[in-house]
Amino acid sequence: DLATYDAAISTIAGPGEVAAINAQYPPSAYSSPFYSYSAAAGDFDFSCPAYFGDNALSKRVPTFAYEFTDKNPPQIIQSPVNLLTYHGSELAYVFQTPASSTSQFTPAQWVLSDQMMAYWTDFAKYGNPNGFQLPVWPHYTGWSKPMLDLTSTGPHAFTDFSAEHHCGFWKPLLYPAQ
Repeated sequence: DLATYDAAISTIAGPGEVAAINAQYPPSAYSSPFYSYSAAAGDFDFSCPAYFGDNALSKRVPTFAYEFTDKNPPQIIQSPVNLLTYHGSELAYVFQTPASSTSQFTPAQWVLSDQMMAYWTDFAKYGNPNGFQLPVWPHYTGWSKPMLDLTSTGPHAFTDFSAEHHCGFWKPLLYPAQ
């Protein structure tokens, strides 16, 4: 019911922000209120803080930012609801474990997993994830702030992370003194 949903939304940034959050993440735009809440909470708790951290880091050190958006990753966390892509769901791809997860990989997910392992290995060895026969992972610099979207349809650069995750909306709630 709406009262229960609004109570859950109020846990994100406080009861005074429920109407504003519902305007940014209208439950009717999602297949269920769970996914509307999940999008809002994920953007507030993880996506936008990571985005602002990437911005700060990129001014001082070479930075490579990514978003993992494979639409149907194996579910490492058991849940009665399909969690879709969530923070940490890329771990099975990076480490090809646990076996129960990788046994569910499609051929395209195996390709993505091999690419991700190569990116992480190259970054650990050379300080740059780009390597032989990998799609280019751009530096996160300049005005466009390109990131790499890691998905089984093929990794590709994109620049609209902030808009997709409503980071302009969340910034004053996350950093009210700035």
